[in-house]
Amino acid sequence: MIIGTVATIIGIIWCMYDENRMSREDAKRDYLERVALGQDPEYVAWSINNAVDDTASLEAANRVYKQRN
Repeated sequence: MIIGTVATIIGIIWCMYDENRMSREDAKRDYLERVALGQDPEYVAWSINNAVDDTASLEAANRVYKQRN
């Protein structure tokens, strides 16, 4: 019981760490690609740092779009 609980906690922590690491790698790759395309490095850094996963507003916009068509 205790071993299972400890293993579960370690697994959750590892998944959170791994997801964060992948997010940092994705952000770095995106930054380098956008700078290579000639975009302003300061703006690219700002836009990546301020990016938000706002799926609720995207879903609302899609509903409005579908109602109009």
